[in-house]
Amino acid sequence: MFDEIIDRKPFNSIKWSYLSSCGDSTDGILPMWIADLDFPVHETLYTAIMRRAQHPIYGYAGLPDSYYTAFIQWMKNRHQVTVQKDWIAFSPG
Repeated sequence: MFDEIIDRKPFNSIKWSYLSSCGDSTDGILPMWIADLDFPVHETLYTAIMRRAQHPIYGYAGLPDSYYTAFIQWMKNRHQVTVQKDWIAFSPG
């Protein structure tokens, strides 16, 4: 999966744009100062995003029950804490 490197220099990537502003002798330098990736996301993620993007409206949506179920299960598995659904307050940020 991580064997295809995509040249992102022509796509306004800050990782590569900043490096090119440092001068002409940047050949062979890998900009590792930023957590930015140069390989494609997994096909499953790409397909899900493309499927959602085909719907012409991007309004606000409520959270499905599966969100709460996943969060409650994650807290139990990761932190051994039992959380009730009504304790959860979602806040986009």
